[in-house]
Amino acid sequence: MMTPDEMVALLNHSIPPIQKHLTERNQFRPVTVEEMAALLAVEQANKNRLGIREWLGLGIQMGQLADPRYYLGYHDRAGCFKSAVQKYIRRSETEKALRAARSLWRMGKGAAIGRLKIIVPEDAHCAIGLLEHVHDDMTEADYLGIVKVVAEGPKDKSSCPLAIAMDEDETLEGLVPDVELVRQHLMDRSKLPVVARHVFKLCKLERHEAVLGMLPKSKVVATLIGRQKAGVMWGDDATLLVIAAIRFVQGDFDASMQPAQVEPPSIIPLRLDELQWYCLDFHTAVGRVAERIFLSHHREIDSKRLRRAWFVNESGRLAGNVLSSEWDAMPRDTDFWMRYAREIEQLVRDMMRKFQLDQYGRLV
Repeated sequence: MMTPDEMVALLNHSIPPIQKHLTERNQFRPVTVEEMAALLAVEQANKNRLGIREWLGLGIQMGQLADPRYYLGYHDRAGCFKSAVQKYIRRSETEKALRAARSLWRMGKGAAIGRLKIIVPEDAHCAIGLLEHVHDDMTEADYLGIVKVVAEGPKDKSSCPLAIAMDEDETLEGLVPDVELVRQHLMDRSKLPVVARHVFKLCKLERHEAVLGMLPKSKVVATLIGRQKAGVMWGDDATLLVIAAIRFVQGDFDASMQPAQVEPPSIIPLRLDELQWYCLDFHTAVGRVAERIFLSHHREIDSKRLRRAWFVNESGRLAGNVLSSEWDAMPRDTDFWMRYAREIEQLVRDMMRKFQLDQYGRLV
């Protein structure tokens, strides 16, 4: 048993060295539940870091120290539910989308609302007007009402091809934004690619207030440009938000769509171990481990090609009423994906077991 002084000395380090030290020690002499409980008490009395508290708490719950390589911290767990909400919405699996959305909301209202601001323009652009009802003070019932409409409604990824093309356009770096050009052609739908490039470049230069000044005042526009300003993980999400804002200004969406009525207590939140394998792709910590193992077995395969084929053929799969013919025309690399799809699925399933997702119920 470590002495109190040894515990304090260990816990004065950052989280990775603490986990490394205890994991190495665990290989020779298992760290007991009593030791983890004592370390947890010392941590709570001092730095009280969520990452350490939850890691030790999970170990106490399992009766053994959790392997840091296969451990999901708060942000990783939230990432799994963000991915699940989006995958279920794309496939029009309304019940699962609502259950995953409720799990995400319980983990963090801000994370849930932030993801919704991406899902609507990416997967259901025709419903972009619903973002008028999305704000930081919205209730869970309001949030779930929008999730329900988007899951049940038409799937519309018509902004995505242009967003991807803009993200990959190397000439954007040298573009000098022309404010007058934007004002002149803003309402001309045929000029969308040109206008979007200039507006996006203004956003890249952090001239968001100038952008909001050029576009008609609207809660939807403010939401989309504000989400872009807040930052996104994937480059095409940043361009997508700008494109969606311009299309909204042009009236290019279904203005008749309204939030549904939903009673949150009637929806049972999903657990991590209930998620389908396709929810846990390379956008999640679980899928990224599976991806690394796959690429280590197939060193001749380019990771970018893998991700593109994985996304277009599986993660981005749409079901139900699909409006976007542009999405269907994207390069699918289907033969490549079909050659490796089952292997990747099995790796993801293996990692789901390795991460022991059934152990996280009390932490969610």
